[in-house]
Amino acid sequence: MSNRRKLIEDYDYPPLLRVPSVGEVRPELVKQWDERANCGFSVYEFAPGSQIHAHWKCWMAPDHRWQAKIANVVISARKAEDEGRDRKGAIGCPFCHGLLPSSTNTLLKLAPAVAAEWHKTKNKFGPEDVTVCSTKSVWWTCPEGHDYRAKISNRTNRQSGCLKCNLGEPIDLREYKKVLREFDRENNPGVDPYRLPAGLKVNWICWSNKQHKWRSGFYRTTKDLRCPECRGIRPSKKNDPACVPHVIEAFETPVMERKSSADRITWTCDVAEDHEWTTTKQMKRTGTQCPFCANIRLSVTNSLKTCYPKVASEWHPTKNRRLTPNQVIYCGAKLHYWICKQGCLASSLFACRDSLNLPLEYPVISAQ
Repeated sequence: MSNRRKLIEDYDYPPLLRVPSVGEVRPELVKQWDERANCGFSVYEFAPGSQIHAHWKCWMAPDHRWQAKIANVVISARKAEDEGRDRKGAIGCPFCHGLLPSSTNTLLKLAPAVAAEWHKTKNKFGPEDVTVCSTKSVWWTCPEGHDYRAKISNRTNRQSGCLKCNLGEPIDLREYKKVLREFDRENNPGVDPYRLPAGLKVNWICWSNKQHKWRSGFYRTTKDLRCPECRGIRPSKKNDPACVPHVIEAFETPVMERKSSADRITWTCDVAEDHEWTTTKQMKRTGTQCPFCANIRLSVTNSLKTCYPKVASEWHPTKNRRLTPNQVIYCGAKLHYWICKQGCLASSLFACRDSLNLPLEYPVISAQ
C-alpha cells in the first residue's frame, strides 16, 4: 500500500460524497478554503473525514497559506469549539501559532534588537526566515565581537546573551587569594587553577577546616564565604539550628525540643501576614528564603493587581477560567487573555509583552 500523500491536485473530480460536506458541518471553515489553489473545487464537495490534503488561507496576512489534511482541520475546529477558546487567526494556521515564519511573526519584525546580533556568515538563512519563538540553534555576534551559538527562543523569551560576556573568560584564581587556598589540587587533576573556566564544577577544601570538602563552580561574583558547612547549608557539629540566630527569630512559636532535622515547622515573614509556609528545619537552616518574596507562591504582595494595576485593567473578565488579576503572580509565565480599551482581544504572556515590548494588538483577533 502506498504511503504517498493524497493531494487535491491529483484529482480530476471530487470523491463521491455520501455524508454532509465540510462546509455544511463546519461553516467557519468556508472562508479558510482556498478555492483557487484547490483547483476550483468547493468546500461543499468534500467529506469532513477526507484524507486529501487541501489548501487553506488565513485572514491575518496574505502569506498565511498552507496545505493540510481536511480531516485534521475539521478536528482542530471541533476542539476549538469544545474548549471555547478564541483564535488569533484561522483554525490550524501554522503561521499564527508560530510554527512557520511569515511577515507577521519573524524574528526581524518582532525582535529587531535581537536580530541585529544575527551572524551574517555562519547562518545559512536570515532573521526574516525564522519565527520569534523558534527553537533552532543559530550563531550570534554580540556587540563585543564574540561569536556564540544559542537558541532563538532563549534569546527572545529568556533574554540569554553572550556566554563570554555573561560568564567571562577563564578565571585566574591568583586574583582571588582566599579562593585559591580552597582549591583542592589533589582531587582536581588536570585542572589549571590559573585558567579555571567560569562555572566549571571542581573540588574544594575549606581553609579553616580541612574536613569540609565540597564540589561546585566558581564565578567572579561569588561571595568570600563559600564553604557549605560553614555557611550552614550542610549539617555539621557546628551548625546546629540553635546556633543560627535567624532560624530562632523565624520560628512562629518557640520550640523547646527538636526531635530531628526533618521535623516540619511553620514559618512566617514580616513582609505580609499571608507570608506563611511550612518546611523542614534542615531546609530553613540552609537559608531558604520566603517563597512569597521570591515570587514562587502567590501573595497579596506579588499579585498582578497589586504590582501592575494598569496591566490588570486589561485582564479579560470571562476568558481566563474564572481567574482574576488577584489570583496570578505578576511575573507568571502562563498564557492569559487580555482586552484593550478598543475592544481588541489578545492571548499572550505578560512576561513576553513586557520583555519584547509587544503591543497588545499583536496578535489581534476580532472582538465579535
